[in-house]
Amino acid sequence: VANMAKVPKELIENAKAVKKTKKIEKQNAQEKKKLKDLLASLNKPKRPISPYLLFCQDIRPRLSANGLFGTEIVRTMAVEWNQADTKTKELFEKKNEELFSKYEKELERWSRKMHEEGRDEEIAMAQSKVDKIRKNAKDGSIEEIAKAQTKAVKKSKDAKE
Repeated sequence: VANMAKVPKELIENAKAVKKTKKIEKQNAQEKKKLKDLLASLNKPKRPISPYLLFCQDIRPRLSANGLFGTEIVRTMAVEWNQADTKTKELFEKKNEELFSKYEKELERWSRKMHEEGRDEEIAMAQSKVDKIRKNAKDGSIEEIAKAQTKAVKKSKDAKE
């Protein structure tokens, strides 16, 4: 207890804020995982991938066959996408739009099914838990840490001078 008196109050506040933030982040991760697992168990349709990723899926086998590996493939795909003409990009954008249209129909069908089965309330509750934790994280602890760290840095600089 005597040693605690020597520790600056700002450092203690900072440590408490960091601990609180880590706790909130852990809760958020747990609730997100529960929501994700729930949606997966209920077979919720997944969003289609972007036009860029459709392009990457298309050209990756050719690049692998040419002997490129890892980051070389990623770098080459990015360069090729950036240099692709508008016609090529429009082709993948059109495919993405088709997939997205199909996704929206499947999602609507799934939503109706969840409503008929009475599962929509369960989903809404899980989503609201994630939203509430996310809001709490935004509102308090991150700002508290920033303030506490700023105070601690100023105090330590003042003490050194």
